[in-house]
Amino acid sequence: MPGKPYDKLYIYELLGEAYADRELLGAALVADWIESGYTFLFMSAASGPAVERFAKQAGLELRSETVINYEDWEAGQELRTVRAGRVLLCPSWDMQDPGPDEVRVVMEPGVAFGSGNHPTTGRCVRVLSELFERDRPEAVLDLGCGTGVLCASALALGAASATAVDNQRATADTARRTLDLNGFAHRAQVFHGDARDFAHTPADLLCCNIFYSVIVELIEIPALFERRWMLFSGLFAKHIDEIHGKLRAKGLETVQHHTDDRWNTLLMRNPDY
Repeated sequence: MPGKPYDKLYIYELLGEAYADRELLGAALVADWIESGYTFLFMSAASGPAVERFAKQAGLELRSETVINYEDWEAGQELRTVRAGRVLLCPSWDMQDPGPDEVRVVMEPGVAFGSGNHPTTGRCVRVLSELFERDRPEAVLDLGCGTGVLCASALALGAASATAVDNQRATADTARRTLDLNGFAHRAQVFHGDARDFAHTPADLLCCNIFYSVIVELIEIPALFERRWMLFSGLFAKHIDEIHGKLRAKGLETVQHHTDDRWNTLLMRNPDY
């Protein structure tokens, strides 16, 4: 794949939590990922000695090293331009010109979620494309933003401002990069933090393509529903009836419900806004 960012990813699993030290780890560092008491380092080249030095300094224990092709990290798919409704989602190494009625969003996803190839990302962007033909939400809140592709798409389609949040530092950095690549940095804010702490953020449109366990907690926060439009995705078939029922119990109306493979996406509307 000409121009792809990495041939292979070297993933180091360390017991304990510490943010990566780029000075110690060097230019091969792609990203760090901290989850449930573990630190994962993504490197573009074999970096065992550097990782061991970092682990010793940070008080971590190196548990394993895994080497995969970059395409395998992206579910075995080459990252190419994807058309999703009126939005052209382009990796920076596969730039294509949008058609007369299309907008283009450029990204460098790295190891963050949201390249457009996954069914939930593509579906969410298609739903946004249709929504912006019938309404024009001014402010967007993207909880669990990944690459930032959803808020970037909303801005490209006509939103005035966006707030994006992700609990991984490297992912928030990727979202900032996406917004900057598309000239939206002055219209958006990106935060590294817990989605629940931002549920009260004013916005006309909520995008929430995130884990079921997080959605379950978010929908117990009344302020989450103080907006007109809400887009939820990332839901398996075994969870959709529960979540859909709880959303309708809050007084929300179902505008769209899509199932792509095993994934469900809901566009809900609050009739009081």
